Amino acid sequence: GYLLVTGADGYRCAFSGGELFGGRFPGSVMLVTEEDQKPIGPGKGKYKVISRTDYFIDRAVRSVAELRWLAVQP
Repeated sequence: GYLLVTGADGYRCAFSGGELFGGRFPGSVMLVTEEDQKPIGPGKGKYKVISRTDYFIDRAVRSVAELRWLAVQP
């Protein structure tokens, strides 16, 4: 399956089940509430999703509005 993450601005990205649960790097996709040990700043929402293994930050979602698990049908 896949995890679809949607931000308050409508930006979306997907992470595979393998990245989340069976990857070589545990904790590579994180739902965070702090930046530099401080709560995420005003106007940026309460949650942010980041991928620590991506070279670019195109799958970082600020102001997370929805997390949706999409099951793959065999």
